[in-house]
Amino acid sequence: MKNRTEEIEKSIMRNHDNKLKKLLKEAVLENDTSILAILKNAIETEQTNGAIISETTKAYFRLKRKNIHDCSPLFELMNIDVYIVQESLLDVLGYDKVIPSLEEQKTIIEKYFDFGAGIDLKYYSDPRYGLAAACAGWDFDVVEQFLKNCITIKDVPLQYVAENSLKKKYVRLR
Repeated sequence: MKNRTEEIEKSIMRNHDNKLKKLLKEAVLENDTSILAILKNAIETEQTNGAIISETTKAYFRLKRKNIHDCSPLFELMNIDVYIVQESLLDVLGYDKVIPSLEEQKTIIEKYFDFGAGIDLKYYSDPRYGLAAACAGWDFDVVEQFLKNCITIKDVPLQYVAENSLKKKYVRLR
């Protein structure tokens, strides 16, 4: 485990995002929570490498949660004002099909309803993609307006997952 910790730290410092991705995937599969402090530090430290930020955020969320319904890591990191951190949190919701409590669903939808509304979709995809995908398993009354709004946004992948989530259907994500 110590070797993994050192390798993760080196990968973060040297911006070796592909190696880091592999190390973090293994750590998550083995539920190696010993690296949580390293991940949290990387998330909170000024990073310029978006891939590093994204991978550490996703791994932190997956390792810190207690089960598939636990969104406490999202709420812990929700106020970090870094775009890629927030987008990565939403991606975990969709890729892992996280189903939080009804109250948490309401809070998440309210917080992220307009997240990324000002981005240029010519160069970037909408950051709510993961959230829209997760909504397939959430309470329809809570997510209906959000999903209908997503359908109006000119981002084909977002529209696709939102349309299917309105039908309560999970789709294969990119």
